Amino acid sequence: MGVGGAVDFDWSSGAAFRLRLFPDTNGWSGWTIDFTLTPEEAISLGNDDALAFLKGTLTNKQVRLAEFVLSYPIEPSVEGGAVNLSERFTSKGVGLAVHP
Repeated sequence: MGVGGAVDFDWSSGAAFRLRLFPDTNGWSGWTIDFTLTPEEAISLGNDDALAFLKGTLTNKQVRLAEFVLSYPIEPSVEGGAVNLSERFTSKGVGLAVHP
């Protein structure tokens, strides 16, 4: 997966995933949660493992949420040109970015 620099997110700090919230029939959504799971061994985690982690059923109890970014449109009714917000949550704190 690639990102064009719109999200300040450390894709290399563990196993990175993107969860699209409220997707349309094509699978696209302006609402996403990007997150990484650690420790370093988490690199080998797959989508089923990430889903199990979110459900609380992952058997490897050493896996932790390293950081996540919640991105969403400010005005969802504006087609194509909506301004998006990104909220980044890490162990160092919380950041907010506005993307025109």
